[in-house]
Amino acid sequence: MVVLLDPAAAYADTLYERNDTSYFITHPAHPSIIDASSDLSREDPDWFGGQGREEQDIVCALHQGPDENYERGEALARDIYAPVRRAHELTTEQMILLEPALVEMVLGSCLYAVREAYDHVVEQGVPEQAARDFLFGHFRVELGIVFGFTDFPFSDGAQEIIEETKGDIFASNWKDQVFSEDKLDEIVAEVA
Repeated sequence: MVVLLDPAAAYADTLYERNDTSYFITHPAHPSIIDASSDLSREDPDWFGGQGREEQDIVCALHQGPDENYERGEALARDIYAPVRRAHELTTEQMILLEPALVEMVLGSCLYAVREAYDHVVEQGVPEQAARDFLFGHFRVELGIVFGFTDFPFSDGAQEIIEETKGDIFASNWKDQVFSEDKLDEIVAEVA
């Protein structure tokens, strides 16, 4: 069994064809910023998991091989990324939708935009620590609202501002572009 961290080579069909080899893909979800157990304020936070300090979830796919090899691969992945809370069985194609599409293409790009906006307000005279404290506190609240971890909504004014501003930041068809098979094929071929 060959264990891969990234689904790109499998998705791009660049792995060696061998009937005697199983290809198992696994990747950590990393410790969640939402979970109460995650403590990013300590001196040495567990950013990536697998250090035995914070539970994390993992995703796994048996790309090639007999079905019974999935259990072997997941058991190995649980050891590698321990402590593991949940292991999600996916297909290679579903893993590509998560990485690179969801977390690198979308989340990474959005976070760089947030960083640029943060730098901009600091350049406009907001003290950097005030901007950081305000922004990071709102990450928690707004993640809670947007993903339904809390039962309170944005205020009417905030919701109106969000709806009006989304059109200034995102093209109306951005999902069709980012998640298109052609775009994913192009990005994954570059990575592979």
